[in-house]
Amino acid sequence: MTKRGMMDQFFDIKEEHPDTILFFRMGDFYELFHEDAVVAAEVLGLALTSRDKNSENPIPMAGFPWHGLEDHLRTMLRAGHKVTVAEQEENLREGAKLLERVVTRVFTPGSLYEEGLLESEERSLLAATVLDNNTVGLCILDASTGQAWASSHEGADRFVRLMDELQRWNPTEWVLPPKDAEHPELGRIFLNLQGVMVSQHKSSKQRSKERLTKMLNVADLGHLDMDHAPMALAATGLAADYLATVHIQDEVPIRDVEIVEEKGHLLLDQTTLRI
Repeated sequence: MTKRGMMDQFFDIKEEHPDTILFFRMGDFYELFHEDAVVAAEVLGLALTSRDKNSENPIPMAGFPWHGLEDHLRTMLRAGHKVTVAEQEENLREGAKLLERVVTRVFTPGSLYEEGLLESEERSLLAATVLDNNTVGLCILDASTGQAWASSHEGADRFVRLMDELQRWNPTEWVLPPKDAEHPELGRIFLNLQGVMVSQHKSSKQRSKERLTKMLNVADLGHLDMDHAPMALAATGLAADYLATVHIQDEVPIRDVEIVEEKGHLLLDQTTLRI
C-alpha cells in the first residue's frame, strides 16, 4: 500500500473543492500551499515561505495561528474568494500514522450566518435561479434568518425582470446549474452585476425537492401547492441544496418561503399555505 502523506490529504480536498482557498489545519496553525499560499500572502498580508526548500521545486507556503481564523475568513470573503476549512481530527484512524483532515465548512459570501462574519445590519443574501423553456425561477435566501423569497418570470421579458430583481435584492452570491450558466442572456446579466459572486451547483430535481422538504420540516410539498409555482420552488430547492452542501450538513433550517407573484403573493411557512 502506498503511504498517504499530508500533501496527499491537501490535494484530495483541493480536488473536491477546486474553486476555493483551502485553510488546512496543522496543529495550532492553518496552512496554505501552492497557489492558495500565493493568493493568501497577497490578500491577507501573510509571509510567503516554502515547504521542501531544498528540493528542485519547493512548494509555496503561508500560514497563520488558529485564533486568526475569523478575521482571515472575513478578509478573504470580502476579497471575493470562497474558503474551505479543513480541521485536523483529534485521534488517529485505525492503522494510520498521520491525523486526517476533514472539511467542516465551505464559506461563501451568500451562505453566511455567523455574526462575526457579517457587519452590523448586514445580510448575506444568496440568489438561485433555474431555467425552463419559457420561465425563470428565482429564489432569494437569507442564510442568517432562514427566510426565503421565490418568484417565477415568464415571457419574452423574463430576463429583464430577472435582472431587475437581482439588482433590487443585491445578493452577494448567485447560484445556478452548470447548464444554465452557458445561457447567453444570463451571461449578459453577469456583466451588469457588481460585486456578486457567481457559483455553479449541480443538483437533481428530486434531490432539491427532498432537501427542501426536510428543511421546511414537512412530510411532502404537496400541500404547499407545488404545481402552482414549480419553477419558484425549484429555485428554492437549488438554494437549499447548495446551502446544505457548503455547510456540510444534511439540513439547514429554512423558516419559511414567500412566493411572490405579480398579482399578489403567497406565504408558505413550515406547515401551512396562506393565500
